[in-house]
Amino acid sequence: MFNRQNAGAEKAKHSLALALLSLMKEMPFEQIRVIDIAERADYTRQTFYQHFKSKQAVLEYYINDLYYQSFQEFGGQKGSSLAQLFNKLALDWQKHSAGIAAIINNDLTNYMEQCYPKYVRHFLENSIWQLKESSLEKQEYIYHFIAGGQINLLAWWIHQDQQLNSTQLAILLQDTMVPFITTKR
Repeated sequence: MFNRQNAGAEKAKHSLALALLSLMKEMPFEQIRVIDIAERADYTRQTFYQHFKSKQAVLEYYINDLYYQSFQEFGGQKGSSLAQLFNKLALDWQKHSAGIAAIINNDLTNYMEQCYPKYVRHFLENSIWQLKESSLEKQEYIYHFIAGGQINLLAWWIHQDQQLNSTQLAILLQDTMVPFITTKR
């Protein structure tokens, strides 16, 4: 699930993503042009299009990369606890709060909500936890419900100027998932 490309391509993508986030702090997302992103990252428009089809794709890349970094250490570790996951997630969100705030302040949390369920699913599939619900259709709803709740909690935390520390945030994140999961038998 978590495949990475070569280092040069990743560096260019990362630079373009940071350029987009920087611009989003200065102007609305809708007003940002591809050339603005490329110039801010010191790349050409052609280089931009070698890596991305649109500015929306850059945003999705950043969000997926953030989740990837947060969830990657838990893949395949059957002993990973919810507390470990959410402590790591809260610390990562705190570390990247400026970029996350730019996304939230531009009303783009829908991108975060679209990407998040697959990472929750991956964590649960590779841990000692599973959803209580056995119906695959209902499980999909639950993944999206958890994602929506946790992303809205993140938006609330950003709007409250991050008054909760990472430990407090991790506890709230964990509490949003606990009603839906149980240990595997």
